[in-house]
Amino acid sequence: MGKLLNILSIAVILLAVFIAAPRFSSNVPITPLDSTSLEGQTLVITGGTSGVGREAAIKLAGRGATLIITGRSQSRASKTVLSLPIFSAATPHAGLQLDLTDPESIETFTSTIKKLPRIDAIVLNAGMMYGPDYTGPFQTSKFPGGPVDTMIASNHLGSFKILHDMMSTFESQGTRIVFVSSISHHLGTPDLLSNTANPTGGSEGSPLSISQSLSAFALYGQTKLFNVLSANKLSKLLPNCPVTVVTPGFCATTIGNMDRTPGIFNPLEYVPFTFTAEQGGDLLVAALQIEPIAGKMLQPYWIWESVPLLKGRLKGAFFNIIQEMIFQKLVPSGMYLHTQSEAALDEELQERAWEWSKGMIGA
Repeated sequence: MGKLLNILSIAVILLAVFIAAPRFSSNVPITPLDSTSLEGQTLVITGGTSGVGREAAIKLAGRGATLIITGRSQSRASKTVLSLPIFSAATPHAGLQLDLTDPESIETFTSTIKKLPRIDAIVLNAGMMYGPDYTGPFQTSKFPGGPVDTMIASNHLGSFKILHDMMSTFESQGTRIVFVSSISHHLGTPDLLSNTANPTGGSEGSPLSISQSLSAFALYGQTKLFNVLSANKLSKLLPNCPVTVVTPGFCATTIGNMDRTPGIFNPLEYVPFTFTAEQGGDLLVAALQIEPIAGKMLQPYWIWESVPLLKGRLKGAFFNIIQEMIFQKLVPSGMYLHTQSEAALDEELQERAWEWSKGMIGA
């Protein structure tokens, strides 16, 4: 009984703090434009067949934009395209197959979009997370730099190769670039370049153990830190291109649940405070309207940036577990620009990550 009272007391204190702290915060929500017409604009969204990417595509197409969306399956990409509103028969939407773990697939994709008259914006949304019974592949050897973890390839290297191959095109057209990252990038650490081949230790054909699943969650944070490091470096290399980092919050999507065995318990499915995929899509749309601010990330709820006594991964765990999984719908919602992690703002680490990534794609 005593332990239960202690737990309840801590919960009450935390709740009181989260109600009070935002009232003293100088970080206030921003208001992006609401219904600006996008007719005549061509937008590319990777990972547009499900989740927040699909919801964003529906909203953007509904405002007149011409959409190029991608999916790992050509059939799913084509099917999704048919569900999007079309404003002009002369510029129909297109669905393209794209496997971010396969350089050849990426090159086919970039050679196709280079033929477009113009690309007004690209949203780098596609990615993955190892689910509770994911059985591989945990490693790919398709990149010139050697074996690399599949999640690193999918969440970072594939998008990096798209950017690298398209840099001159984007620079000449002033293309807006949106990186879909996560609050979990705060879990990333400066050692993110070590042991990139198979950090979880997962063996092909076997689900991850509990300890390996925790490692996989930390790895997901590392891949999202790669996203933010790339965004910060790219904003310096392409000053003509607005670069924005967006973290959609904890949304009820299929990420981490692909190819699952029916009946496998996933505790995340029982967390009651998730945002909907549509709410996450709203944030991606907003990211295409706001002016980016260096070192900031757009997200749908207030976070306690100056939480005392916590730094590094402890602060990242606080943001992920306390702020996002438990309290994201209990603190003020809206569209906030929050400060990125210390590691993400480290210019030396930005450079190291950029050069490592170039080596991995053979640039």
